[in-house]
Amino acid sequence: MSEAEFSSEFEYSAAFLRILIPGIIFTTLISILILFYYSNYFPVSKVSIEESVWTLLPVSIIFIVISMFVGLFINVLITPLTRVLEGYYLEQNKKDEIIGIFWNMFHLRQWEQFVNYRDEYNSAEMNSIERGTAYTNIYNFFSYCLSKMTSNPKIDDCELKKGILPTKFGNVFRSIEIYPEWKYGMNGIFYWTRIQMLMSEDNKKTVDKMYAFVDMFVELTWIFLFTAVIYLIVLAKNGNYIYSVIFLIIFLILSLLSYNLAVQSALKFGLYVRSIFDLYRHELWTILKMGIFNKLKTLPENERWKDVFRYLWFYNVNQCKKCGKFYEIPIEHKCK
Repeated sequence: MSEAEFSSEFEYSAAFLRILIPGIIFTTLISILILFYYSNYFPVSKVSIEESVWTLLPVSIIFIVISMFVGLFINVLITPLTRVLEGYYLEQNKKDEIIGIFWNMFHLRQWEQFVNYRDEYNSAEMNSIERGTAYTNIYNFFSYCLSKMTSNPKIDDCELKKGILPTKFGNVFRSIEIYPEWKYGMNGIFYWTRIQMLMSEDNKKTVDKMYAFVDMFVELTWIFLFTAVIYLIVLAKNGNYIYSVIFLIIFLILSLLSYNLAVQSALKFGLYVRSIFDLYRHELWTILKMGIFNKLKTLPENERWKDVFRYLWFYNVNQCKKCGKFYEIPIEHKCK
């Protein structure tokens, strides 16, 4: 195997980080707790070293198998776990009295962060590092606001505030999703799977690896948070109150660290996603225009992609024989 092939295989294997690493870490932490308090039920400590080796061998195999199943189970839950960290659960249930309190607190914090970046950008000198840094922060975390200000320069803060999610992680992903819509009129989620079909194998592996790290850190965020609760309950129940507080603090710090690493991984993943839309959309259009979309080639790019989406997504559409645009029935269509 050549060096390039080995590198490619290694990058692709990184996708399994979302299963193996979380599974092993969680199983290890729980196993330590079980062995510490229930070691009398295990025969390993009562036998010789030579016998212990043969006793631990099947135990090690069982540990690895359990870790894999635990990792798979956690990965099955990755979508709802991610949605919670993105803040969509708070967003959808903000009318609830209790949830609304948390939503207001987190949402206000994100809005103040945007206003701070915007003030830094407006107050900095043209072409200065400070101005560039402020814009980069807005671009990475609040592209939704940039897209709205692009289409409507006079938009007020109340309208901008509506589109901001209550978590930093959520705003990073919203910025990734809004980019193709903002720049090209493409629905990011809808066209993403279609563009993936055109990507080279190396690019697919690279993107999969980047997203695997996001998944891994999301899972670790919840694992450390859940483990903190388990250790707190078990240690406190056995009278180790000081250790219960110590481990609670340690695991909460690890959970917060994992969350911030998830944010950083999402930022890096976003760079790849934006680049893919920049580079592959022409190739996608080259394939699509050979069919019923051929008449759309005279339209501006943003209108063209919206029309293709309208036809492929909605079930009841007609095509204008004159301009080739698609419109939903019973909406009337008039050519300009």
